[in-house]
Amino acid sequence: PHCSSLCHCGANANQNKLYRSLSRISISSGGCAAMAALGAMASSAILYSPGAFFFYPYKPFAQFLWGDSYETAYKYFRRDHSTPVNLALHIVAFVWTLLGNFGLLACVDGLLVPHAAKVRPWLSRPLSTSTALLWSATLLASPAPRLASLISTCCVGAAYAISPVLEPRRLEGASMLTFLSALVASKLKWSGAQRLKGDIFHACKYFGLLLFARWASAHWHGMLSAKAKALNVALGFVMVALGTLPKPAVPAVLGGALLARPLGELTGQDWLLFYGAAFAAQVSQGVAHDVSRQKATLLSHQESAKSRKATLAFEWSHVVYFPNLLVHSCLESLTRTKA
Repeated sequence: PHCSSLCHCGANANQNKLYRSLSRISISSGGCAAMAALGAMASSAILYSPGAFFFYPYKPFAQFLWGDSYETAYKYFRRDHSTPVNLALHIVAFVWTLLGNFGLLACVDGLLVPHAAKVRPWLSRPLSTSTALLWSATLLASPAPRLASLISTCCVGAAYAISPVLEPRRLEGASMLTFLSALVASKLKWSGAQRLKGDIFHACKYFGLLLFARWASAHWHGMLSAKAKALNVALGFVMVALGTLPKPAVPAVLGGALLARPLGELTGQDWLLFYGAAFAAQVSQGVAHDVSRQKATLLSHQESAKSRKATLAFEWSHVVYFPNLLVHSCLESLTRTKA
């Protein structure tokens, strides 16, 4: 009996050790999962809150940390951007995005270094210059066809050059009119008049909502200028929260387009109107996918069964390489047409 008791105690001790080991493993794996989830939320917020398709100096480093390869990005981009109508409308959206991007950077440069140009002219646009150089280097270093990289880089340089003279309201109006003109011309050339009226109405519905939100606020232009700082902070918190959602593409676009632009009018801050262009131009991309009957790439990946880490990797490469991806796809379509 004494030996039996000893054996029983030894078995209990072994079981307790096993339980403790399993508990430590469970806690450790749970901690790793929590850290991975927090990392994905941070990556998503950094990508979507400032405007997914806008480029900033940190994006090449973020692409290195979290992004997928150019080859993977192009495979899915080409799948969802292959029809002439879709490509033509995306060119308009791309120009709108580029000009809004460098318009925002020019405004921020003016706030950061208002007197630097008088002392050292080369310091007058540090954020715009660093962004243009880093984006161009990223595009040229990618495995895209050399011609595509050169065209993309020239577009970045042109946007950088003309951004100081841009006015956000004129940019928005001109971009919407150009988009509608391109929609009519491309549909008539490649699709005939089929569904043309419905597609025009679809585009006008979204553009009308965007314009109404800003025009309604423009009536009280500058009325909240005294509370601009507090409202900017509140907007920042809202955009970060939207960027951390499991599927942030649509909420972030709607939040940025319908909050930032009216707030820019109410507080008299043009930089917010340029910032809102990131999301208004992305709305036009969504319209382009709708009227061309091709699924939006970011939405298709966010609706897939892949992990959030995997979809985020693609989303980073999609937006960082977007100029090359678009030009590359246009060149491939032109080559196939000639063949």
